[in-house]
Amino acid sequence: MTYDYEALLDEAFQMVCQALLVAEHKDVQCLPVGMPDGGRDALRYVDDGHGIIVYQVKFARKPNMIKDPLKWLINAIDDELPKIANLASRGARKYVLITNMSTSSHLDIGKLDKLNKHFKKSLPIPALCWWRDDLDRRLDNNFDLKLRYPALLTGADIPRLIMEAGPSLTEERRRATALIAYLSHQHEQDSTLRFKQAEVESQLLDLFVDVPMTSFHGPALGADDLQGRAFRRFIFTKAQITRYRSKSRLRPAAMLTENEVHGFQPGGRQQPPAHAAADVLLDPFFHQGVNRVVLEGAPGQGKSTLAQYVAQVQRVRILKEHAGIAKLPDRHRDSPVMLPIKIELRDIAMWLRGIDPWASSPGEEHGRAKTLESAIAGHIARYSGGFDFAVSDVHEVVGNRPVLLILDALDEVADLDDRLLVVDEITAALVRMDSTGQRLSVIVTSRPTAIANSPTLSGKKFAYFSLASIDQSLALEYTSKWAKVRGLSANDIMQLQRTLRLKLQSSHTAELGKNTMQLSILLNLIHVRGESLPDKRTALYDTYVDVFLNRESEKSPVVRDNRELLVSIHQFLGYYLHALAEKDKSSGRIETSELRALLVEYLENEGHPTELVDYLWSGVVERVVALVSRVEGTYEFEVQPLREYFAARYLYDTASYSPSGHERAGTKPERFAGIAGNTYWLNVTRFYAGCFSVGELRDLADRVCDLFDPELSGYHMLFPRSLAFFLLEDWVFNQSPKAVNQVVEKVFDDVGIRWLFASDPSLDGQRNTQLSPKSGGSRLVALFLERIGHTRSGDQHIALCNGIAIHDPAGAMTRNWLADNTSWFEDYPLEWAHLAGVTGLISRMTPQESDRFLNADASREARLSTLLIYGNEHVYASREILNEVCRIALNNRSTAISLRRTPSPLALWANVVIYTPWSAFATGDIPPENFFRAFNSDENPRIASLRKVSAELEAVLLSINASKSKGDLSPFGFARTFTQTLLEQFGFCWSALEIANIGASIPDQNERGAGAGALFDSSFPLIDRLRNARRRGNQKQWWLEQYSRIESPSDAATWAIAFFSWARGDVHLSLIGHFDDVIQRMDSTHRDSLIGAAAVTEQYSGRVPDLHDAGGSLAELNSVHSSTRAMYLEKMPLSAAVDFLKRDVATLALTPALAVRYTRLIARAGASEDIDWTECLEIVRLINNTKELAYDQPLSRTSYREFGTVSVDLCKEILDNAWELPDMFVSLAFMWSGGPKRVRAVQDIAQERGWFEHNYLPRRSSR
Repeated sequence: MTYDYEALLDEAFQMVCQALLVAEHKDVQCLPVGMPDGGRDALRYVDDGHGIIVYQVKFARKPNMIKDPLKWLINAIDDELPKIANLASRGARKYVLITNMSTSSHLDIGKLDKLNKHFKKSLPIPALCWWRDDLDRRLDNNFDLKLRYPALLTGADIPRLIMEAGPSLTEERRRATALIAYLSHQHEQDSTLRFKQAEVESQLLDLFVDVPMTSFHGPALGADDLQGRAFRRFIFTKAQITRYRSKSRLRPAAMLTENEVHGFQPGGRQQPPAHAAADVLLDPFFHQGVNRVVLEGAPGQGKSTLAQYVAQVQRVRILKEHAGIAKLPDRHRDSPVMLPIKIELRDIAMWLRGIDPWASSPGEEHGRAKTLESAIAGHIARYSGGFDFAVSDVHEVVGNRPVLLILDALDEVADLDDRLLVVDEITAALVRMDSTGQRLSVIVTSRPTAIANSPTLSGKKFAYFSLASIDQSLALEYTSKWAKVRGLSANDIMQLQRTLRLKLQSSHTAELGKNTMQLSILLNLIHVRGESLPDKRTALYDTYVDVFLNRESEKSPVVRDNRELLVSIHQFLGYYLHALAEKDKSSGRIETSELRALLVEYLENEGHPTELVDYLWSGVVERVVALVSRVEGTYEFEVQPLREYFAARYLYDTASYSPSGHERAGTKPERFAGIAGNTYWLNVTRFYAGCFSVGELRDLADRVCDLFDPELSGYHMLFPRSLAFFLLEDWVFNQSPKAVNQVVEKVFDDVGIRWLFASDPSLDGQRNTQLSPKSGGSRLVALFLERIGHTRSGDQHIALCNGIAIHDPAGAMTRNWLADNTSWFEDYPLEWAHLAGVTGLISRMTPQESDRFLNADASREARLSTLLIYGNEHVYASREILNEVCRIALNNRSTAISLRRTPSPLALWANVVIYTPWSAFATGDIPPENFFRAFNSDENPRIASLRKVSAELEAVLLSINASKSKGDLSPFGFARTFTQTLLEQFGFCWSALEIANIGASIPDQNERGAGAGALFDSSFPLIDRLRNARRRGNQKQWWLEQYSRIESPSDAATWAIAFFSWARGDVHLSLIGHFDDVIQRMDSTHRDSLIGAAAVTEQYSGRVPDLHDAGGSLAELNSVHSSTRAMYLEKMPLSAAVDFLKRDVATLALTPALAVRYTRLIARAGASEDIDWTECLEIVRLINNTKELAYDQPLSRTSYREFGTVSVDLCKEILDNAWELPDMFVSLAFMWSGGPKRVRAVQDIAQERGWFEHNYLPRRSSR
């Protein structure tokens, strides 16, 4: 057997090789990884220190893809010959090459002997190669090293992993035997899908499809981009993986699509692309970046199935279940092995209240510590068959083995106090378990919370991800698996897929097919009924239950004779268990004896013979498989959406008729009001509203609109808008266009329009932001068009244009509106262009129309960027314009080129040009040349042609990286070569200047900028001149001399950034007037870039003087340009900064960089209470409405963290003025607006108001 060295990548592979050397030779010296090493990765001294053995590692990223491995190695050795000769002259006695390439052993003609022959012929000293087999055999006996690098663990290591001897061999065997028994039980439990659906048992590994997931910011205060960084690292590391994964849904960067490259542009507002969730969660590189994950998904979207699968992948390999292993894709079979522990959080909640949820007697207290570790121990003890397993065992396991802890369904902890208890305990327990050694990997699943500020795991410690909707290709993949499991013929499968493709073209069916559970139902219905499918979500479940019972009626007389009664019983049980879970903090299970007693009571109260209970029992728990037994002695609904559907049907079907004069309680409107404001009943409410008939829809619309009353729901709450949007999305009102329009107009007032795009989707359910035309999309476009003619400020204009783009993709309504508003082109050309772009009008402009648009009076850069975004053909044909794009991209730090929508190829290319210089210089994990590879695709000839324009830049990157990989360039040398080449190819540009200035800070004792005494002496590299400026921090006269030599805007920009970064203390303060003069000489683009650069200067300079105690200097700032003052905002007392701010906002035009900087200042001032928030909002309103700002320039770059916690009253004030404030303030208000008033349990409301003739209260402790 061999090991997966390729999963390590080059640096980790080198460290593994060094560790193997140390294991054999204690005197080996290991050289640092990733630094110039002169051809040495490790050394061993011999001959009493007079000689050395040199070890060098050569890592092949794709060994199986190399056609001639021997030639590859010989070429690598030949490249090293000068270094080896140099080492030999310095005393090297032997050279050992270590590689992950495989060899062949045929005498004389095998790769091993041929390479040895080349060694003898070419090298000046004896040499030897350690091939892959050599590494394998050394690694076989080094279990500890494999444990350090889990990607190297194989199935053969697992028994030892579990049974590894500790202080007591007997204790370890007990522990190991318990774990094997526990895993065996859990493997059996999770072997089938929870939603069984049909005649055959649905095996998990046969039906699983890898649903996509994407990252988004977590709850309050954000996640410091933890998930974004991890996701980027994961995706782009895939480009470096050596093994060939042709079947993987995750492609290397060389194959990235346009949108995928676009998704990672810095500062973009769109989410990173979605990728297969199991691929990500099982990947070792992803876990290097983050191993605390919260995975959110809508009802039925597959989060629990995904949790089942991820755990099962581990179990089948640990237990050596060969049939299961054979079903795994290679990438999952080869993923690092971890010990899986999966527990439902509703059970953890009960444990933390002292109740054992897994005991045979309901309500039994466990008498153990109320901690997560104790619950894990209890779970293992129960399902290992009764082994003793203690908290100390849990800590030992976690401390010595890779463990994956999956905590499923946080949303099913109904009581918010219980949920807070669970969240707090998870947080505390992970701190305790991390202290034991290895860091535990944790996945928590949940539905997105519908309550702002509800108990959630910290976004600073957990990376938040969301399951995305499945696309058509994934739906068809699932269809193929579904059909094969059912034994359908090839012709039937083709017909099924054809029908599904056809139905998914309809917007309402496409919406129903966006998650795997509803897709399963659709497939069942297509298989049974053909193309006749329901339009609505509730109707889909109605039809499914009907079809299921039709089939069971043919097989079972119990179902055939008592069909309606069995449906009623399931509806009743759905309501009862859901209400009980909320009211009594239970887990949603019911003990067997309690279920029988409850059925007897129900039959008696409904007037049915109670002796039917034994006859009906098989129908309830055997034939109609909605109820299952997962914990011995209890029953529960197999999936929560089924429980919620039946609960909704019970509420609707048993609602009272209340005519005038004969009023009765428990009517449909009363019940809607009782459940609609309760977030735990959100999915029930959606099913319930879907039951309403056409004659009831106008009244339902009235009830929905009543929820917006602040007295009922809390001020400007997210939840009523979310609920109303979900009901529109579910096609609830479609039979009544008037009801649709009524709800749309209520939802999308000033606050609602901002809510659709400004609020964090994680706050209210990761909602889809698109309505179909009939479900409100057409009315929404009309509303947006009415507003857009009077809206020109950045964030509001963006929101309206995005809304139109989403809901009028064909552009028919927008084109008609533009035809009726022709004066817009002359009066507001940029706004016109942005709106015209969403209709496709921009892309169809003639060359003459393009020229007219480009050569109008307004900013050419902004106009050009508009044409780029929407892909005008005339732009592609012009080399002159393409070159202009390059100059714009490299000269403008906050470029106007925006990619808010799906970009044109040229817009994508322009952003690659912008991003690449920074990526090349940064120490990040995305190789810059990978971006350019996206333009190599034969499928996109237009994109490929764009590469020719930037070929120089790519050549720079590739040549420099080649030198860097050979160790010829130090970090400083890399920065020097890169910036100089950039300047030679493109002339002076801001990107080169700022990168050179940052590079000047890189420590390098051999590079001090000596000789480059003058700042503008072009005979020396720019970085050397800036390096020299850094050494002149205290030399006032030198700075004055350089100031006197400024002749051009580029000189001014160079002096300004050097002075701001490197002049020290008194010198800096005494020359602020000169600095101001230079800033005013700079062109506006470079001035704005300088202001943007000032924000990061502190990270590498630290010399900008602190002005808190410099009163005289503050007086000096009174007379300088606002741009100059903006450079020092973070360095002066907040009160003084606010005073300057008030004056500048009132009197001066704001550039985008100034606006962002000032808005950040307001956040700090408001959070520190140095300025009244009302005054803050007034200033922000002025900033937001500044006409000089680019029409599509957002002010949303300030983090929530800068605000701190704000009051509900302030949130109210912000939302009262939502239309006049930028996104980040509106988002802030949605973030902190607080949850709705604490609602009463639905069971209490029902009992108090007499909804039912009989109230079914639990007679014994619930589970």
